[in-house]
Amino acid sequence: MENLRGGIQNILYRDKEEDTFHRWLKESRAEIPIQIFDEAYRKENKIPLKEETFHLD
Repeated sequence: MENLRGGIQNILYRDKEEDTFHRWLKESRAEIPIQIFDEAYRKENKIPLKEETFHLD
């Protein structure tokens, strides 16, 4: 029974950790440009590819 309880706690902890990461990623993208190169991740999370532009003065 103790092993089952520990397994459930691990699953809940991983879910919480993943939610925290996704929340951090969303907040960080609003503040600083983060480039994600993993095509599958971008499609799965519907993240648009932002083209970089450089202005030479």
